[in-house]
Amino acid sequence: MRARNALRLLLIVLAGTLALPLVVSLLALRGPATVSRAADSGLAVVATVAVGSGPQGVAVNPSTNRVYVTDYLSSGNVSVIDGASNTVVATVAVGSEPYGVAVNPNTNLIYVTDYLSSGNVFVIDGASNTVVTLVDVYAGGCGGGVAVNPNTNLIYVTAPCSTGYPGDYINPLISVIDGVSNTVVATIELGYEPTDVAVNPNTNRIYVANGNTVSVIDGASNTVVATVAVGRDPRGVAVNPNTNRVYVSDYLSSGNVSVIDGASNTVVATVAIGNSPFGVAVNPSRDRIYVANTWGGNVSVIDGASNTVVATVAVGRETQGVAVNPNTNRIYVANRNDSTVSVIEDTPTIDTPTPTPADTFTPMPTPTRPPGVGGAVLLPPAAITAEAGGTSGSSSQTVATWIILGGTVAGALAMGGWYVRSRRRVG
Repeated sequence: MRARNALRLLLIVLAGTLALPLVVSLLALRGPATVSRAADSGLAVVATVAVGSGPQGVAVNPSTNRVYVTDYLSSGNVSVIDGASNTVVATVAVGSEPYGVAVNPNTNLIYVTDYLSSGNVFVIDGASNTVVTLVDVYAGGCGGGVAVNPNTNLIYVTAPCSTGYPGDYINPLISVIDGVSNTVVATIELGYEPTDVAVNPNTNRIYVANGNTVSVIDGASNTVVATVAVGRDPRGVAVNPNTNRVYVSDYLSSGNVSVIDGASNTVVATVAIGNSPFGVAVNPSRDRIYVANTWGGNVSVIDGASNTVVATVAVGRETQGVAVNPNTNRIYVANRNDSTVSVIEDTPTIDTPTPTPADTFTPMPTPTRPPGVGGAVLLPPAAITAEAGGTSGSSSQTVATWIILGGTVAGALAMGGWYVRSRRRVG
């Protein structure tokens, strides 16, 4: 009976010994407990670039990291900014009042409209920064917005007026230029004062802001397939080809942006932003929309997923055009009254793990020594240290057998545990 009880106690101690490493291993595998996301703190103006007088339109070639700015009041120039150094590296002379600008990144050609000229569109070679040709588009009319479909190499130019004088909106048109021949291959008559134009290259649809509507043109047939009512006096248009959403700045509608679903040609949201929104640009890779608020001196940043303003960035005075380089996550804003371009960096937020506090091990309190059971007794560390010889001789011929937690006497003592000595009488 005594031997059986001693064996039972021995098994209990062994079970505790084997379970301890398992508990420690499980604690080590627990890993970080939470992940926190930083707020939209990556938005900042990183540079302000002086350009010509009265900058109006802005366009970016993401392949070359060059930015093109129409200097509306600077005797007809286009400023070329190097996106790496944020410096003007060239000035190209064009018409008298350059207004809209667009880039074909596949051909590295830049198209510039002139608001009051002989009706020409100036074609600039991005490699040499020289005008390589003129396209007679609107025969004495005034040039407005311009957009490029890089897939079809077609350029779309709005003519808000037909005689060259603001306020004369007889037969407002949009002209289609073939980028290979540099000739007008089609003209489409629209509503009142078409101002800006944008293209979805994935669907080959063209969106033109005119009157209080947006005209939707099928690029294959050059016909208007839908007319979408938006806010008052829409000025800027931009498209996210990834989501097939169109963003229109309603200049006189209490500072709103109308969001059009390109599949249904309906307004699916209206986002309240700043004071007199004008230029609009989209970063498709991040689904961000940037809107220049003319008299607010700032740029509103809209999250395309939620259609909410997530940030407002202060820039210069009388903001006009805006453009995005999706490769660098930089936004370029024309400040007409300051004759500058603000460069905004929109650094993506990164998930950062929150460190988990180190796990602490609290040893169990030393138990009260129970009485001996069946010849087996629990000994405290002091006793095991004193009797660490392993076998003690006596008149009763007792053999002491040690079971040590941790594998060694020293390791066991370091853990502050109790130990078992089993005795059996041999004579």
